[in-house]
Amino acid sequence: MKQLIAVYIALFFYSDIEAQWSAEVFYVRKNIVPSEGFGISVERNLPVQLPELGFSSKSSFTFFNEKTSAGNKYHSFDLNTSIAAAFYFRTVRPYLGLGLGLQNFTFKPVSGSGYESFNKLFFSLISFVGIRFHFSPLIQPFGEIKISRLIPSQQKIIPDKYQNIQLKISAGLRINLDLL
Repeated sequence: MKQLIAVYIALFFYSDIEAQWSAEVFYVRKNIVPSEGFGISVERNLPVQLPELGFSSKSSFTFFNEKTSAGNKYHSFDLNTSIAAAFYFRTVRPYLGLGLGLQNFTFKPVSGSGYESFNKLFFSLISFVGIRFHFSPLIQPFGEIKISRLIPSQQKIIPDKYQNIQLKISAGLRINLDLL
């Protein structure tokens, strides 16, 4: 019983520390092929901080890879940089942000399928909303919903499976680097 109380106190009653630097690892699903990927990001708190509201800059890299049952190969990567605002509540930290991104799409069809391969690079506008669970000062699970829009509208030069507006849902762990 004493150990259970100690775990409870360690999880919910600690000094509230927000790290200046953090790293994230996450799994992502999106609404187009390739639909599954993994990513990493680095976040830095900005000098402007309010008692219950903080601002940060964030850079992330996500890689997607998929091979369809027909043998077609899809590869995609995203490089994003953004500014986020987080609300500092005790154990739940909702956040939202805006940013710019660079996306690469590669399609390699099976020979004789009638499709042409392509490799294109696009710029994108990004908006996101997420929530972090702040149970520990070192490691924090999070979930995020991100919408990215290709700019300018380039639907005519990419296959039908790609869309100008993409929805991405991710879940992962944030590690506060200052506390290691």
